[in-house]
Amino acid sequence: MKRILFLMVTLLLTMSALLLTTAPVLACIPARWTGGGTIDTAAIIPAGGVKVTHGFEFHTTEGPFPGPYPIPGPNNFEVNWGGNHFHLTQLSWTDDVMNPLLPLPDPPTAPVNEVYGLGVGQLNGVDGATIYFHLTDVGEPGKNDFAHIEIWVPGANRNTATPILLVEGNLKSGNQQAHPTNK
Repeated sequence: MKRILFLMVTLLLTMSALLLTTAPVLACIPARWTGGGTIDTAAIIPAGGVKVTHGFEFHTTEGPFPGPYPIPGPNNFEVNWGGNHFHLTQLSWTDDVMNPLLPLPDPPTAPVNEVYGLGVGQLNGVDGATIYFHLTDVGEPGKNDFAHIEIWVPGANRNTATPILLVEGNLKSGNQQAHPTNK
């Protein structure tokens, strides 16, 4: 009995590892993302219940992780919170996937339901700020879509500095939608 249990656990772990290691290879599907809204949580940084809104239209491109690849435009991403505003000027990297653990993004029918991205832009009119984001589209209504956004001040090292904004949660209002490319 112990031998059978050991073999079952080994098989389960092997299959899990295979799924986790092959998922990124299936990623980077060309798509277009639109939408935005208000994130249904207080910002983690800065603390204190700051309302965070975001809006975007951007494209993703095809290729194996980690890129970078030329990303077709237009690519826009804006975030507003506590009197601050971020405006994307260059989308540096994206990676999107059809995550089988999430609901399908329908309507509209799309080839992906989850995206990660990195870019640079202006923070309160000053060039050089960095944004990292993780978004999902899990269909209608948009209140079940998820957003994670981090923004660093111009000149900050994203790997060592604390972001000026770190927020995540489901949307309180709005909608994030994945679309087939150029549709």
